[in-house]
Amino acid sequence: MIYDSPIETVAFSRQDKRLSVGLHDGVLSLLSPRDDWKSCGEIDYSESTILCQDWSSNFLAIGRTDGSVAVFDESKALDGFFVPVAEFSGESAPIRSVAFGTGGRNLVFGGDTGTVSIANRLDGWACSKLKLKKSVLAAKWSPGGRYIVFTGAKQTIRMIDTLTGEEVEEIQETALEIFEANAANNFTTVDFSADGKLIAFGCSDGGVHILNSTDWKAACPAID
Repeated sequence: MIYDSPIETVAFSRQDKRLSVGLHDGVLSLLSPRDDWKSCGEIDYSESTILCQDWSSNFLAIGRTDGSVAVFDESKALDGFFVPVAEFSGESAPIRSVAFGTGGRNLVFGGDTGTVSIANRLDGWACSKLKLKKSVLAAKWSPGGRYIVFTGAKQTIRMIDTLTGEEVEEIQETALEIFEANAANNFTTVDFSADGKLIAFGCSDGGVHILNSTDWKAACPAID
């Protein structure tokens, strides 16, 4: 499959029923792996570039350069019905990261305004906001949904314990040690292991750093 527009992001749906392709021209194209990768629908109501998406739950979320985020019900999207169940448009700059947690009950997203938004589906997708003051480059939930970690420009990193509502200061201390020992300016990407015991950060200097979730200390030397 060759598109006329550059591809910005791709994501498989659950059980790999669809591959979602986000394009620079604002189109989201759906391909069917079980039908020779044929096109089976498009979302084309906006020309704003799709920068990020998450289809890890029974919902699909996409973030665009115009600061908007749209959420689609998976069951309806698989049938070609592409009306969002929720839309967020309060940001004035590109959205760099969207991520579902706790089985799709919560969605976190953020971008160049430095604001992290956390939406709760059970509350009608009501949003709470956290100001990082630096561009948000990546956001991720831990597998159990207890922690949310955000990384941003200029050595910004914050983690929230959703059980207590408090920040995990230990991870900031470890991050400072990493930045002081390396040429990295940013953690550009982040992910938890499936069991939640490890967290990996990719850095702007090319290094990968693995931390334990027990004490938020390095689990191994940096991988360069």
